[in-house]
Amino acid sequence: RIVDVLLERFPKLQPDDVRATPSGGNGPDVQLSPAARRKFPFAVEAKNVESLALKESWAQARAHSALTGLTPLLVFSRNRSAPCVILRLGDALRTGTSPDTVAVRRGRGLNLHSCDKPVAFDYDDTILFLDTLDGFMDRFAPVRDEGVGA
Repeated sequence: RIVDVLLERFPKLQPDDVRATPSGGNGPDVQLSPAARRKFPFAVEAKNVESLALKESWAQARAHSALTGLTPLLVFSRNRSAPCVILRLGDALRTGTSPDTVAVRRGRGLNLHSCDKPVAFDYDDTILFLDTLDGFMDRFAPVRDEGVGA
């Protein structure tokens, strides 16, 4: 799904620019050409799970980031649910993907699979940002540069 979203949002990119990593492959789950990295500077860790193991999944996203020099981005969904994204709040602010107002949740009880409203939360001494994939992409600054969705 994330590959399709990127190709739709960036129509100047070709299918060879954005490819899913084969199952069991090393590195980010989405392989980006240099042209795609300029438009979408994120190392994607994608999960389709009923229950997200945040600790392990976020560690994988950070490891992909360290390998590629790209910003870590965790994209996840479960069956019959809209895909969600997690990234560091600072990265969301830097890339223009955070809304003007963000609710902040502290403590337990955050439902990671209910990302209908953007929320920031404290995790392992880092403020992370949770949003829908569509909301994240709608606010992503380079999308406006290509006039997509207008």
